Amino acid sequence: MKGVEGAHMSQAANMRTGPLVSIVTPVYNGETFIGECIESILRQTYSNFEYGIVNNRSTDNTLDIVLKYAELDDRITVYENDLFLPVMQNFNNAISKVSRKAKYCKIVCADDWISDDYLLKTVELAEKNPRVGIVSSYRLVGQRIVPAIMPYQKTVFSGREMARMNLLDGPYTFGSPTALLYRTKIVFKKEKFYNEERTVGDTEACYEILKEWDFGFVHQILSFNRVHDSSVTSKGLYLKKNIPDHIYMLRNYGKFYLDDAEFACKKKMLTNKYFMFLGQNVGRFRDAEFRKYHEENFEQLNLKRHCYLNILKFFIIYHLKKMIDLKSHLKSLFSRLSKKRYSRINLK
Repeated sequence: MKGVEGAHMSQAANMRTGPLVSIVTPVYNGETFIGECIESILRQTYSNFEYGIVNNRSTDNTLDIVLKYAELDDRITVYENDLFLPVMQNFNNAISKVSRKAKYCKIVCADDWISDDYLLKTVELAEKNPRVGIVSSYRLVGQRIVPAIMPYQKTVFSGREMARMNLLDGPYTFGSPTALLYRTKIVFKKEKFYNEERTVGDTEACYEILKEWDFGFVHQILSFNRVHDSSVTSKGLYLKKNIPDHIYMLRNYGKFYLDDAEFACKKKMLTNKYFMFLGQNVGRFRDAEFRKYHEENFEQLNLKRHCYLNILKFFIIYHLKKMIDLKSHLKSLFSRLSKKRYSRINLK
């Protein structure tokens, strides 16, 4: 890797108060949004941070843009990958650039941005609660506020409580890495912080951390996830990754956080939900990417046996329901038309 140091920008030393926070942004072809991402970090009201940007062999103007920012602020260091890396490998590569001197660290994805008070609020909560290993907050995903609701008076949750909330039917509090602040010593406990085999390595890391640490939550919107056609979030919505990803997390962590009855009930519910989605969207299997993704999941999640029979079953159920609904709608329509006609005859 090649480190490109940013030029010095005058900044009073006494403004750097509180523990050091190390921020990293992995980026590939991010020329459209990377400037907004960087500026949100440079606007932080909490000033004791350093910022690394890891360029993943971008073929657009990304590198030129980030180097210009680095010339203006000495907290920025730009790294250029020698080879292009897949998403989770590049996340691990990026977080390896975090300073071991930093007490806290985080990733801000190149499409996203954080509020001016993000570091101030999350660091404040973590400093007051030394058992908290992860801090999150409300976030804006496109136009939606996520999670929908959290207990307002509560800012610290036990790891077990928070993991159960996410595995069962409670609000999903983890979000993308942009939403999360970690204690740095937790990140460096493993050679690879994120599991590189699935694109939900960031969620998996949360479940691992919560085995030993508490979870902090700030009741403000502090991060923003952009949804656009080429974003990871948008692609996930099209493929409906959230259901197989949830099944994956349940298989890996359900036995640790849930009792046997909860695990069995949730497994059945999620499996049926998954095949119902596929049954309703059989036509999408013509898309090679869609078909490949879900066939790989059948294998990885041990769902391959009778998977297409299950899809067919829910396909039939779905269309029978539509026919019944249509019949009911037509019956209601004819009933209303008959009543209307009868009332006109009586008026005459």
